[in-house]
Parts: sequence; C-alpha cells; structure tokens
Amino acid sequence: MAGYASWNLHLRREPRSWEEQQLQHLMQLLQQQRTSSDDDHWCWTLEKNGKFTVSSFAEFLQQEDRLLKGITLQNFPFKLAWSNKLPPKIKFFVWTVLQGRLQTAHHLVSRGMVLNTICPLCHLHDETSEHLLLSCSVSKLVWRYFTADNINTDQFFAGATTVKDVLSSWPKRKKDTFGNQLWSYLPFAIIWVVWLSRNETVFRGKPLDFTRICNQIKGTLWFWIGGETKNPGHHFVNLITDWSSLVAL
Repeated sequence: MAGYASWNLHLRREPRSWEEQQLQHLMQLLQQQRTSSDDDHWCWTLEKNGKFTVSSFAEFLQQEDRLLKGITLQNFPFKLAWSNKLPPKIKFFVWTVLQGRLQTAHHLVSRGMVLNTICPLCHLHDETSEHLLLSCSVSKLVWRYFTADNINTDQFFAGATTVKDVLSSWPKRKKDTFGNQLWSYLPFAIIWVVWLSRNETVFRGKPLDFTRICNQIKGTLWFWIGGETKNPGHHFVNLITDWSSLVAL
C-alpha cells in the first residue's frame, strides 16, 4: 500500500556523539519519503534522468559538508583544478589547495593536532595556505622574480588574496608561443614548488635556497611543456639564463 512508512532502524552499534546529528537528519529524510505500491527500481534523484553520475554525487557531498559546517555554499572552480594539461598529481594538489585542505600547520591544528603553526619559511606568521603560497616573504620574492617584468606584482596581489583569485585572474595570452606556454603554467609551478620546498625544510631540515627554488620552478615548467621534444629550437639553459626575454609580452 502506498503511504508514509514508520522506520525502526536496527543499528549494529550505538551512534557516536558526532553521528547523532547525522542520524537525526537521516530519520527526517526517511519520514518524508512516501512509499508506492509500484515495483521497486533504482533511481538517482540528483539527476533528472534518474541515472547516477559522479559529478552530481560530488556536488551533493560538498553541499552537505558546507551546510554541516555552517559555510555558505559557493561553486567550486572545477576548471581551475581539472581543465588543464597538468600532470594528474598536480591537478589533485591544486584541487586540495582550492578546497582549503592543504596540510599546512594551521590546517592540522584545526583538526586537533598540537604543533607549532609558525611558517617554516619566514618564521613570522601562522602557516595558512594563503600565507605559505602567496604572502610569505619568501613566496613574495619568488612571485616577484618571475612576474615583475610583465605585470605590476604588488598591484596584482593586492586584488588577488587567495590562490583561487590568483589562478582565475592570471593574465591570459592568446598566441600559443613557447613563452606564453611557460607563462600560463607559471602560477601552478610556483605554488607546487613552494610547497615542495616547504616540505623539504620541515621534514628534511633542508635550508632554503632562493636560486634553487627558482631553478626548480623552471625545471618543472620545462618538464610540463614537453622539453626539447615538443619545443625544438629551445633549450632548458635558456630558461635559466634568459627567463625575462622568453616570457616577455
């Protein structure tokens, strides 16, 4: 018979305190469901055609997570993380940063760990994602080194205070030249290598070396765009010695 059912769940164990709110929410959803006398069949309610998709489920989980945390829902910038030709692990890294889940000291403390939150690069401020990758004095030097000849770096970062801001407002170039390829991948390479350098300092005690960081960024870019195989006539040594000319407008 059609109608509203009465639910009596037999759980294998008592719910933990942090699960009680979720259980109450589940029961409310179940009580709202109207049963039918028709034959049962699978139907995915998040899609109009009733068919399951990973994207709809991912969006649902993000919405639920933010609602439970009292965070205003915002559309996740999928294109910034996934719609590019970067290696998969870099795409995942960017996704992690944009989700606010990069394992910085500040993030780990928010999850209950007890540790020093001071930035291991500048030793002045708390290590949040935005500080480490953008506003740390060491990171600022790196950004200025790579961009000062092409944009007003201070003015750009005055308006771009998050990694999402930087990636979404990064100046686009139309012509598909060698230098423009380097330029388009540059912000991704900088945040990736700064993170690697941070980990080298934290976990291996490796001292910071500005020149090494910059050369590692150039090497990363060279690898991402295919090296000499896909860029005949260009050589890695040119990135080391003549960066400004290569990416000049």
